[in-house]
Amino acid sequence: MNRIFFFLILPCLLFAGEHNVPLGTQSNQFIYTITNSRNRPLENMEVIVHSAPEWMHFQQECIFLETIPSMGRGEVCFQFDVSEGQSNQTGDVTLIVRKINCQCAIATHTISFRTILNLADSDLLEPYPNPSNSSATIPFALKEDAQVTMIVYNILGQRVQTCLDEKRSAGRWSILWDGKDEYGRMVSSGVYVIHFQTRMDGKERTWNKKLLLAK
Repeated sequence: MNRIFFFLILPCLLFAGEHNVPLGTQSNQFIYTITNSRNRPLENMEVIVHSAPEWMHFQQECIFLETIPSMGRGEVCFQFDVSEGQSNQTGDVTLIVRKINCQCAIATHTISFRTILNLADSDLLEPYPNPSNSSATIPFALKEDAQVTMIVYNILGQRVQTCLDEKRSAGRWSILWDGKDEYGRMVSSGVYVIHFQTRMDGKERTWNKKLLLAK
């Protein structure tokens, strides 16, 4: 869980620096503190996520503050998930502070975010669910842009399905194997091997993970 803290003194317009958030993470948080510099309380306030990049998914886009005392502070906590995708994406979150049922903003705050990879190297991650009774999600991470191939083999080493064969950008990704072979037929229960290969600048690297289908 990543936690980021912001402060806003009313009334004003602020622009924060850029903040890194890891790809494919859940329940990230930023704490937003409003300081009321007025000589009277602020009542029935709300903080709204007015806009956000498509790869950020907020669990709650509007948080209510009943009272912010005179010369005091009010605090809200926004939780968000970050989609899988390309590393080094940037985007802005714009927050609006206003009285409930009033379209006029008391203040706005723009916060810039950038997606990052927490892994030190490319990797084939653990498929899930494992065991599976039908399909499985197979995540992987690329430290750099690369040509990638993902093939599912049975325990006898026979090719079952080529799930991926294309160039991908650096980032965190996942592929859904539908539990079928190249001809669209459901495969039988058993152990399958996920073979993952990257090719970049003439260099190849390979990873293998086992997946159990139990129907």
